[in-house]
Amino acid sequence: MWWSCFSYDKKGPYHIWEDETPAEKKAMKKDLDAWNKAKEPNDKLIWEATQAIHRLYATRAQAGTRAKWVHNEENGVYIVKDGRKGINWYRY
Repeated sequence: MWWSCFSYDKKGPYHIWEDETPAEKKAMKKDLDAWNKAKEPNDKLIWEATQAIHRLYATRAQAGTRAKWVHNEENGVYIVKDGRKGINWYRY
């Protein structure tokens, strides 16, 4: 990927990012897994509190199935998506 800056009278600094190596990808995966493992209990407490508020109807029964805890991007897990070779938030 190419990043640069241009102005009227001169060309600014530029940087060309190199491709990520398999060793870097493995280290990133290991680090993100450690972050997510440490973050999961707090995220679950927050999720349970919001679910308790949503399910708090003392005068009527709740229709449908109960929500189940899944640690995903919606609930705060850190994910690096495979995209169109854009700038990776974790790496840069």
